[in-house]
Amino acid sequence: MICLPWPPKCWDYRREPLCPTNSLSDYGIEKRLKEAKKEVEIGKKFDQIIVNDNFSLALEDLKKFIFTEEGLIEERVRVVDKSLNLLLD
Repeated sequence: MICLPWPPKCWDYRREPLCPTNSLSDYGIEKRLKEAKKEVEIGKKFDQIIVNDNFSLALEDLKKFIFTEEGLIEERVRVVDKSLNLLLD
């Protein structure tokens, strides 16, 4: 399972969320983004992906998966798909 924060601020290439103290070079930031994208690609193969766009809904998704092994409702599936598409653009 992978849990994604929402919105994925680090993927819009604004430097402030990634490096507020300017402690990383542009190369370091690009390297971190590249590694993060690889990790998300691997995460696409997980049994369930939960997006934390709304804590209550994400918690319900998690409980449903753990206790019933049911899939997400269609609306939540669209949220996951949208999140992955934003992250992997």
